[in-house]
Amino acid sequence: MPRFLVESYVAASATSFDECRKRARQAAKLTPDVRYVRTTFLPGDETVLHLFVAPSAEALGEAGRLAGLQFDRIVVCSVTGSTQAGMVAGFAQHDRAETVLGIDGSATVQQTRDQVARIARTTAG
Repeated sequence: MPRFLVESYVAASATSFDECRKRARQAAKLTPDVRYVRTTFLPGDETVLHLFVAPSAEALGEAGRLAGLQFDRIVVCSVTGSTQAGMVAGFAQHDRAETVLGIDGSATVQQTRDQVARIARTTAG
């Protein structure tokens, strides 16, 4: 299953960090296919990074919603345009497509970009 890095912004305090980490763990408990790995707090940037394993960005997004965990950005590295297109189409259904960042690990950037656009348009209808 893919690994996802989820970025959230919180106040630079131990209490905010603990609450955010608690919600991340809760997200995995509420959704059987989502596994929580760890949380890293960057207090200077007021940023919290959560690492999850999940079948899809959409499943992870749903887990976050159930736990009340706000995601400002979800990052995934893939080597196929279909994976990235599926993320865009899935999050577009929830008006959150702009929060997904796909990193192309195939080194065929233009081909992947064209494939993502074609599949996402077809999927979205």
